[in-house]
Amino acid sequence: MSVQLGSGPLPDGTGREDEPVVNGIRLRGSWNCTDAGAFTLALPESIPGVRRADRPDRPLPAPTAAWISSVIRALAVAYRDRNDVDVLRLVAGKSRVDQLRQAPAQAVAELRRHEAAAEARLTAAREAEAAFASLSA
Repeated sequence: MSVQLGSGPLPDGTGREDEPVVNGIRLRGSWNCTDAGAFTLALPESIPGVRRADRPDRPLPAPTAAWISSVIRALAVAYRDRNDVDVLRLVAGKSRVDQLRQAPAQAVAELRRHEAAAEARLTAAREAEAAFASLSA
């Protein structure tokens, strides 16, 4: 089971859209649990992988960590215990496949943008070099 804070990834890759704000602190991160029986409404006490978006190097205040951990645990338990969880996983997997199929095309488009920018810089440098050479002739 995987829980992501927020909806889709931000275009700049720094986080996710709609990241939750708890006690005035925007939270970022995710929690992956491979053992569905390993969590309950009370455990794990704190969810690893959740951090402050503004200061990831600083710990979350205890009340904020406790609140977001209880929310994530409740959502995970509710999801795990659904009768249609296998169908939900299949739908989520199909959605992920579409994203993965689009990723190479997006990467190529990004590389082409970088290539065009590099070519523009090269052209400008060559023009500047030619102008400088004409001054010394």
